[in-house]
Amino acid sequence: MTNKKTKPIGRKLSWWERIVYFEDLDTFIFGFVLFFIFLLGALLSIWIGKEQFLIGFFTGLLVFFVGWALDRYKKEKSN
Repeated sequence: MTNKKTKPIGRKLSWWERIVYFEDLDTFIFGFVLFFIFLLGALLSIWIGKEQFLIGFFTGLLVFFVGWALDRYKKEKSN
């Protein structure tokens, strides 16, 4: 029913539709860059020990999702 050129009218877009329509793409890329920075730090710390790897990996996931959620909240509140 919908395509990439026309947005559905009369309903709110879901998170994946926002990415398809490039409304949240900047937030998605920013979060992914942060996630991979923390993931690289976690992978480099695997030489030190596995506990630091797990802490870095889950910290990266947490920063990614919290940052994305806060940005989406700010965008929703401003509309």
